Amino acid sequence: MSLTRRLIVPTVVALTPLGLAACGSSGSESTATTVKETTTAATAPQDTDARAPEADQAPGTDAEPQDNVGMLEVTVRGDQGVLGLQYSGSVPAGTPGPASNKLITGPGGCFAVIGAGAPQLAIFPPDATFVLQNGKPSVTVDGAEHPVGRELTFDTAVVPVQQVAGLPERCTRGAADTVLVVL
Repeated sequence: MSLTRRLIVPTVVALTPLGLAACGSSGSESTATTVKETTTAATAPQDTDARAPEADQAPGTDAEPQDNVGMLEVTVRGDQGVLGLQYSGSVPAGTPGPASNKLITGPGGCFAVIGAGAPQLAIFPPDATFVLQNGKPSVTVDGAEHPVGRELTFDTAVVPVQQVAGLPERCTRGAADTVLVVL
């Protein structure tokens, strides 16, 4: 009997962990399945959300070139003294600006106009010419010379600075957040 007891006790002891493992295993599987389902369910919306910004980015990527197309390209005339700013291409839609303002040498030594508030950088058509160093600075548009200190009377459009490419940094310091485009 003692031999049988010795065999039964070790056998029961040896089989008990297997039985517990089997019970624990099925419990773990159901927990794992639940976790997996929860994870899958949680992952599905995340994948959808992850795809949504990509979908949003694709139009945003397409929108950036459209924004660049809507940008007002500026060329700088002069490298010392007063700087003249000219646009090339089409002018983005803007609100009509004032028809008359005083032409000044504004922020950073760039042509600007002053009215109410901060000076607005003045951006002229491609055919404008400038006197930048000798004599009194002036701009000539449509054959009429406009010296600094006098009223500048033209059809204008107000365009946000963010829609203007090529502005020298020195011109934007202290200027309004819109520019005045002479049409």
